[in-house]
Amino acid sequence: MLFVESFFGVVMSSSKFMFPIEETDVSDTETHIKFRSKVDEWSEWLSGDDTHAIIPHLHSMIWNHAVFRIVNESRRVNFQKDFLSQNRFLAEFIDQSYVSFQATAVRRQIERGARTPKHQVISLQRLLEDVEKKRELITRENYLALEGLPYDWEPVRDKHYEQLRHSDGIATWVSATGPDAWETARAKHILFDQMSGVEAANRCRTDLISADVFSKLTNLMSSDVLVKLRESTNKLIAHAADEFSRSSSDEEPQYFAINEIEDCHEILIRVANALGNEILQIAHFGTFPTPQFDVFEFFNTPWADKGGIKELSNLWDKYSDKVDEQARQNTFIDYREVYKD
Repeated sequence: MLFVESFFGVVMSSSKFMFPIEETDVSDTETHIKFRSKVDEWSEWLSGDDTHAIIPHLHSMIWNHAVFRIVNESRRVNFQKDFLSQNRFLAEFIDQSYVSFQATAVRRQIERGARTPKHQVISLQRLLEDVEKKRELITRENYLALEGLPYDWEPVRDKHYEQLRHSDGIATWVSATGPDAWETARAKHILFDQMSGVEAANRCRTDLISADVFSKLTNLMSSDVLVKLRESTNKLIAHAADEFSRSSSDEEPQYFAINEIEDCHEILIRVANALGNEILQIAHFGTFPTPQFDVFEFFNTPWADKGGIKELSNLWDKYSDKVDEQARQNTFIDYREVYKD
């Protein structure tokens, strides 16, 4: 009886490789060392501990959007009811916060790498550019060796089957990683065939991922919907562009619809998974974040009782008075001197 562990979900944390270099099946050790160094760096960008790591950022972006969809739908279905969701100033605050958050969140991920270190960013666009730039390191043998897999898997499989014939029917496992993981190696070869465009009969240790793969990812990151969001964010949200600046764009900057935000999300998730899971085998966006609490808790209760509303009203008035006082202050002129007579 033969059991095979799943071989598509291996996620490597930064600076932790499963097998030392001397135990990997590579002919070019120097290139493999360079490859590991870059994988270590890319892993940190994708899912490391950095504040701006890409995949946690994408999860936050998706979560924010999901919460807004619930709030927005609540307003729609309860349009003619006296519910908190119909409060105008609260609705305006929610809308503005959502648009600003989503616009800047997507904008961060499509920002290109900077020319100088002090202006450098962590973004999906920069990751794509850097992986393509170091494409020569992602050889077929390095692709398999990252998990310690055998390049020539058939002899390993034959040895395993020979052992099975003498096992008296005892169940056994096939390793998912390492030098005995022939089934994983077989599958990885097929995956690399698809990305390299090389036929199985013509496989070579130095095969590279096709340039067409990176062209497709670049085209996704240059989609019209992402370009529109970037221009709108630059002109309307991140910067207060004047009339001439706004008119200098190919089209007048405009705000975006919810479905356009979701289109942006889909593109970013696809590119993140293509790079992190399919090409680099180090990280995966995974599934929608699972809440560890009731997301609808207190949805059917008031925001505050009558006493609380009175306190909130007093807070509003206090802040209003503070702003009025600030507006009456003068920096250079003392009008009391002007009108004292």
